[in-house]
Amino acid sequence: MIVGAGTAGLYLAGKTGMTVWEKQDKIREKACGGLFSKNVEKHVELDECVLNKVNTAILRAGREELVISRKEAQAFVVDRFLFQEKLLETSRNKGAKVVFGKQWKGEEEDFVIGADGALSSVANNIGVKHNFIFTYQEEVLLREKTDTSTVHLYFGEFAPGFFAWLIPLNDETVRIGLGVRKGNPKQYYDSFIQNTSIGIREVLKKQSALIPLFNPKHRIMKGNKALVGDAAGQVKAFSGGGVVFGLRSADLLAKAMEKQDLEYYEEKYEEKVKPELANHLLLYKLFQVFKPEKLLRAANEGGLKELIEQAGDMEDLSALKKQALRTMLKPKIMIKTLKAFL
Repeated sequence: MIVGAGTAGLYLAGKTGMTVWEKQDKIREKACGGLFSKNVEKHVELDECVLNKVNTAILRAGREELVISRKEAQAFVVDRFLFQEKLLETSRNKGAKVVFGKQWKGEEEDFVIGADGALSSVANNIGVKHNFIFTYQEEVLLREKTDTSTVHLYFGEFAPGFFAWLIPLNDETVRIGLGVRKGNPKQYYDSFIQNTSIGIREVLKKQSALIPLFNPKHRIMKGNKALVGDAAGQVKAFSGGGVVFGLRSADLLAKAMEKQDLEYYEEKYEEKVKPELANHLLLYKLFQVFKPEKLLRAANEGGLKELIEQAGDMEDLSALKKQALRTMLKPKIMIKTLKAFL
């Protein structure tokens, strides 16, 4: 039995044909920026779910700006409701039974899979408790047209513990939001909008959500129960995105279900998924320990911008980390980087 008809749960059901229990009475749109890396299409064809494609990200902190750009699209802006509907249809076509309005209250099956999101009942049952990023987002019409190929990320005290974002759906409709570790994200959002030059003509939608912070100490299975997706905290700590890692983990869990062996899932997760999530956690911590403005300046001065554009991947940071360390150890680059920090 799978608890939760979110992305990871429905995808897993499509792989295994398992029954899904969902406490909501129907599929609902998940509150998120909807920015998926191109790696999602290794698991699910997005097709009609794509609203926009982006190839550039501009990171800003204080007066510093880091522009990362490629010729080809690196990410897709997705209609989350259509995406969830697609996964639901696929799971049912594979023979899975999805029961809406059915809440899990500790019932036992041969296997119980927690795919029930950030506030997972199954995670709580096995003793996993997450820390969260609290987010608030609005979908708005802008007063002026925007570049549809570019995502904007803003770092600063207006979003303590995380960042703010602007994600274009088209040249006049964008999703603007931010996350914080503590406090009311709506209040921080209002202050952010008031102190920027972003001109909003009309608010179309308001959303809030919790992002679970990845914790390498958390187990993802215990006995006959396992966690996947947000329920397991399988989220990139730096960006808050969890779709690709949730799908990767669901693939491993599907193989474990074939073997009827959840320890296989834990073993492969530790080998194939957890190290990359740990890399994203390291990057997140760097932005909390050091001033983001200095980090962006060091990236510009130390040649990391070029490395990111050539070898960067939104999920797999291992190769980039190795190349960055080699580059930073070159005397000229090391001097430039130190100057940027000082």
